[in-house]
Parts: sequence; structure tokens; C-alpha cells
Amino acid sequence: MLVLGGHGVFGTMIAEAAEAAGWTASRSSRRPSAGFCHVDLAEPQTLEKVIDEADVIVSTVPDEQLVAERMVLDRGGLLINVSAMAARFAPRLRREPGPPRGTVLMNAGIAPGLTNLLAATCWPGIPKPTRWSWSSPSQLRAASGLRAAIRTG
Repeated sequence: MLVLGGHGVFGTMIAEAAEAAGWTASRSSRRPSAGFCHVDLAEPQTLEKVIDEADVIVSTVPDEQLVAERMVLDRGGLLINVSAMAARFAPRLRREPGPPRGTVLMNAGIAPGLTNLLAATCWPGIPKPTRWSWSSPSQLRAASGLRAAIRTG
């Protein structure tokens, strides 16, 4: 399994859960660092180097250009997009020329989808928060999704 965005919190959780279930999970990051594949979707050649090695690709990256999704449809394989990307981008994939060679599952992370199931599974192991702090509307727009900062005692 290749986890795009594997350096982030959600990508880390997915990789750890996959490894606990017996999968081999390779985590990617835009910035080259030890223990991570270098994959920057703004540089598609970085994905081309590792895509054929993965049975399954899980993307936590909301990429409006759909680079990984298009590559899977063209080359084959399975990609599950669990990012908080807006559903309005998915129809772009239907316009790709030729028959698809791969399978792409979009918006698997939009509530009440895989994101909530994963969070519910992982929640018991997370320390209880002493205070929640929500991002401002401008921060939410910049981040393209709702994020809560959790502080523990």
C-alpha cells in the first residue's frame, strides 16, 4: 500500500492501521525525508517512480488536478481518495479519454465515510482533550476543511 500524504496525521493513522492489519505500507511526503517516498503531485514524475509498486494507493491529499487518480486510470491499479476534496472535482475523471485501466474511489473520506470510521476506530487510543479550539473561518477556507486543534493536559 502507498499512502499519499503519509507524513500528515491522517496518512500516519492510515499507514499504522494498515501495518497493524498485516499490510506493508509505504508513506509518501512532498518533502524528501528519511523513511518516506518522495512524491509531490505537482511533479508527476515523482509518483511515476513508485506507483507500479503499490497494490493499493490511499490518498489523503486533496489535489484538484487529480494527478494520482488520472495516473491510476491510465496505468491500472486501485486508488482510494480519503481526502476532504470537494465532490465537484470527481466528474472530471469521467471525461478522461479511453477506457480506464484502473479503479478510483473518490470522496471515501467525506463524512459519514471512511474518515469517520477510521476516526471512531482510533479514538479510544487518543488522550481525552482538555480543550477544543476551532479554526477561524478564514483558516478553514485556506485549509479546505474543518480541523480541530486538540490540547491535552
